[in-house]
Amino acid sequence: MEPPASAAVDPLAEIDARSDAVSVRAALMQVPQEQRAVLVMAYFRGMTLKEIAEATSAPLGTVKRRAQLGLARLAKTFGATTS
Repeated sequence: MEPPASAAVDPLAEIDARSDAVSVRAALMQVPQEQRAVLVMAYFRGMTLKEIAEATSAPLGTVKRRAQLGLARLAKTFGATTS
């Protein structure tokens, strides 16, 4: 019996996804450690900025700024414009 079409895996899409993941990891490594840590906690661990502030004992404003700077650096790496 053949799996439903929706369950079929597109090998090209999987390759693209892996390539994107490698690109994101490489770009993250270019971000300063304090900014990278905030981005990882927020986007890969699902933590709120308030939770990150509590976990790192950093003021919330500092965590927000690190997230902003880290995202700006990633955007620059990927050629996006920021305002």
